[in-house]
Amino acid sequence: MRGSWVVVAAMLLAMPGCKRAAREVVVYTSVDRPFSEPIFREFEKRSGMKVLAVFDTEETKSTGVVNRLIAEAQQPQADVFWSGDPVRPFLLVKRGIVQPYESPAAAAVPAQFKAADGSWTGSAARARILLVNKQKVPPAEMPKSIRDLVAPRWKRQTAIANPLFGTTAMHVAALFALWGEDKGRAFLDELKTNETRIASSNGEVKRLVVAGEVAFGLCDTDAVESDPADRVRLNGIVASIDGRIAVPPEERHLAMVFQDLALWPHMTVREHLAFTGAAGTRIETVVQRVGLYGKEDRYPAQLSGGERQRVALARALATDPAALLLDEPFSNVDVALRRALIALLRSLLSVRRRPALLVTHDLREAHELANRIAVIEAGELVQMGTIDELQACPATRFVEALLADRVES
Repeated sequence: MRGSWVVVAAMLLAMPGCKRAAREVVVYTSVDRPFSEPIFREFEKRSGMKVLAVFDTEETKSTGVVNRLIAEAQQPQADVFWSGDPVRPFLLVKRGIVQPYESPAAAAVPAQFKAADGSWTGSAARARILLVNKQKVPPAEMPKSIRDLVAPRWKRQTAIANPLFGTTAMHVAALFALWGEDKGRAFLDELKTNETRIASSNGEVKRLVVAGEVAFGLCDTDAVESDPADRVRLNGIVASIDGRIAVPPEERHLAMVFQDLALWPHMTVREHLAFTGAAGTRIETVVQRVGLYGKEDRYPAQLSGGERQRVALARALATDPAALLLDEPFSNVDVALRRALIALLRSLLSVRRRPALLVTHDLREAHELANRIAVIEAGELVQMGTIDELQACPATRFVEALLADRVES
C-alpha cells in the first residue's frame, strides 16, 4: 500500500572563513548510506573532487544533521545538505543558514520541485508503504490503509518507526495537515491502545516484519530495497553475508578489549604493544596517551589493576583500528577507577574519532560514553537511539524499567 511521497531537498551552504582543499566538498546527508554513497563515489569519478560525507543516524533522521548545521551556523563546516525529508530543510532556510544556488544540472526539474530563489532543489521521491508478512496475513485480510494499523484484529501485530524522527515524522505531520489535529491525535492514541510496536527505524520495521514478529508495518520503499538484515558492513565494505565470511577477521582492522583483559604474564607492556605489529614511536605515543609512560618494561604482575586495564586499552589502540570493540572492560574495577577509565576512553575516542561498540550492563556507563544506545532484551535488539530518545519513547516495558532504574539510582 503506497502512501505519501517525500521530496528530497538539496541545498548549498555558505562557507565563510572555512579552509579546506579546493577539490573537496563536505556533504551532510540524511539519505540512507547504501543509496547516497554510490552517488558520492560516482560524483568523485566524474568531477575529480573528493566528497567528505557526514551521514545522519537511522534513528534521528533528519533531526541529527539539521541540529548540527544549526549549531555550526557561526562556523559552518558543510557545503551541501542533502536531506531525506522535505520539511526540516526549510528550518535552515528560515534561519538564514542556506545560500541560494541554481544548479545547471537542475534546469529540467519542474518549477514546483525547486525554490524560485534557488535555496533548495528536489531531486528524488520515495513512497510510504505497508510491508506485509504473507505467512501471517491471509490474502483476504491484506491491509489496505494505514488505518488498519489500529484495527483490533491486529493488536500487538503491527509496527511503525519512531514518529518523532525521519519520514515517519513527516508522514504523521502530513496526516495532521490532512485530517486536522483532533483526528491526528486520535489516530496516535489508537496506535498506543492497539499496542503498535514503535521500532527504532524503518529498517527495524522491515526486520520485524520479515522475522514474523509482527504481521505488517509502515515503512519506506528504500527500507525494503536496502541491504538484508543478515549483511554486515564495516566502513561500507560487506564483511559477512548470510552467515558467510566475506572479509577475514584479520583484515577487518578491528581491535578488542576483553572483559578479563587477556594479558600475557610473560610479556611487558612494550611487548604487548609490539605483538600487535606496532613499533618505535607508535608504541611510545600510545603509552603516553594512556598514562603508562615509564612503565613500558613492567610485567602485568608489577602493575596495579587500573594500569593493567590501560595496557589492554593501549594494545587495542596500538594498531590505530578502524573500530574498537569493548566487552564490559570496566566490570572488574571499583567505582573511582571506573570513572577515571571512562574519562580516559572518552578522551581517546574523541581525539581519534573512531567508532566503538561497548557491551555493558551499566546504563550510566553507556550514557557517559555512547552517542547511541542499543538495548538487548532476551537476545533481541528492541530499541536503539540516544538516551533522550529512549526516555521519550521506550519501545518495551523492559526499556522503560531499565530507564527507571537509572533514574532511581
